Amino acid sequence: RLWVAAGAGGVALFFAVAVVPGASPGAVAEQQNPTPTHTGAADALRGPIGGDDPLPALLVLLETRMGCIRDLSVLCLDAVDQADSAALAHDRQLVREVRDGVALSAAIVVDPASLTLEERLGDSALVSLGDVGDGEPASILLMKGEAGWRIRDYVEW
Repeated sequence: RLWVAAGAGGVALFFAVAVVPGASPGAVAEQQNPTPTHTGAADALRGPIGGDDPLPALLVLLETRMGCIRDLSVLCLDAVDQADSAALAHDRQLVREVRDGVALSAAIVVDPASLTLEERLGDSALVSLGDVGDGEPASILLMKGEAGWRIRDYVEW
């Protein structure tokens, strides 16, 4: 009986260390000493960015995105961009470039009054940003999932 109990305990310990994500010493240290990763707007992202209207969600997402980029936090972008999307790949690359010393020019500044919902198909929305400069996105494609609204792609005209 003792050997069976010891074996079961060993298997459980192995499972907890090898399989459970976040059990690394670095993750434990980060949990004990958390660092702020974004601005106050990110507090709204603790829950889903829900609601049926994508326009207010987009404003929060863009503000949070800039906080993630300023803080050089790739993980923070998971709360802004849809998983495996072109927007996530773009923003992760942008954070890497800023870490490497490239000047930050990724601010997508929008006037809330100039936002226009161009098209809405189910849980997707194409939002026009109004009058933007060259090299800036003219529209943003949003998708709504279980986590709420997320940016899927930046569309330039």
